[in-house]
Amino acid sequence: MNKRDVWGKVRNQKGRLKEAAGGETGSRRMEKEGVVQCNCGAVDEAVEAAYRKIGDAITGRGKAVKG
Repeated sequence: MNKRDVWGKVRNQKGRLKEAAGGETGSRRMEKEGVVQCNCGAVDEAVEAAYRKIGDAITGRGKAVKG
């Protein structure tokens, strides 16, 4: 887990809290901001997972070539 992965998880949770707070207070703006922030966090997490898979694939190919 690196910085980008942690940041995605934090952003996701922060967005969920904002969304819930907006729903409780009746602030549609805060609720919408929370949804957007939650989605951005999910995208950050997905991008990090893709980077990790690509890195693993490259490492695996390099080991196979050295064989």
